[in-house]
Order: sequence, then C-alpha cells, then structure tokens
Amino acid sequence: QIAATSWSKFDLDSRRGTLEKTSLDCKKYRDDSQAARKRLGEITKLFKRSVKHLETTSTGLPRNASTSPTLQSIENLAKECRSTVKSYQEEIDNLTRRCKHSDSSF
Repeated sequence: QIAATSWSKFDLDSRRGTLEKTSLDCKKYRDDSQAARKRLGEITKLFKRSVKHLETTSTGLPRNASTSPTLQSIENLAKECRSTVKSYQEEIDNLTRRCKHSDSSF
C-alpha cells in the first residue's frame, strides 16, 4: 500500500516525457563528446609529430655560437609542448571518466 501511494505521488506518467528527453539529450551529448574526443586525438597526434619533426630537425643542425641559443629554445619548446599535451590528455581522460560515471548514474 505504501509503495503504491509513493508511486502515485511520484506521477511517473507526467514525468515520462521529461525523462525520455533527458535520456536522449544525454545520448546525443555523449556521442558528440566521443566524436570531439576522437578529432582532438587526431589533432594531438599531428601536433606531436610536428613537435618531434621540429626536434629531430633541430638536432641535425650544426651547433655554433650563433645557432646554439635558437636550438636550445627549440628543444625547450618541444619539451614544454610534450608536457602541455600530456596534461591536456590527462584532463580529458578525467572528464571522460566523470561523464561516463554521470551518464551511468542517470
């Protein structure tokens, strides 16, 4: 009896439309997020290759007094880029885990 009273107070029929819309919105956002993450992954790979190419190219240049500061700057930039990309990837992974948990909780 108590359960029936609680369910009638909850009024599932009046909330069904909102719940279905919310469910569909969650699915759309999840799909959009997965597609964006895939694109970002591809862009990140290209960026990493570019940084590696720049680093490789700079190591092949002759080192002398005039080019040494430039080469050192290129190497420092490459290190900073790798570190920054790794930080972004970790944060994206954290956000993805959080979203999956939220979606599964719904």
